[in-house]
Amino acid sequence: MRKRLLLIGPSDEENRELLYFLENKTSLRIRPSIMYYDKTILFPSTYLRSPWMKKYLIAMQQNAYLVLMLASCKSKRGIYSPNFAKAFRAPTIGVILYDETQSKERVSDCKMELVNAGVDETVELNLKNSVECDRFLQKIK
Repeated sequence: MRKRLLLIGPSDEENRELLYFLENKTSLRIRPSIMYYDKTILFPSTYLRSPWMKKYLIAMQQNAYLVLMLASCKSKRGIYSPNFAKAFRAPTIGVILYDETQSKERVSDCKMELVNAGVDETVELNLKNSVECDRFLQKIK
């Protein structure tokens, strides 16, 4: 089995946006369970909120070469516990999806949440900016 990107995040909507971008497709079959796609593994946000389901997330790392932890600028509360990313052997990148409507304060709050979670690196990504998207794709390859 080949290795893929493991995509986790608190918002299913933002997870889907990033999934469509990474897979380079406009529609994919989405189910409320762990889904394997060509390049990514999508871990549902409901699993992330359940303490007894996190063990499955940690077990999924054996199929991933990189973990993308998404932080939502739309959500007011944090989802990741301190040093959560240290549970993974694969490198972790924290991704903050933002657009022009998001306040800089909320983006910095998301960045602090990811740093507290222990990610190796954080990336602020605007999916409407092609230069940022190309830079991000080069980073995760």
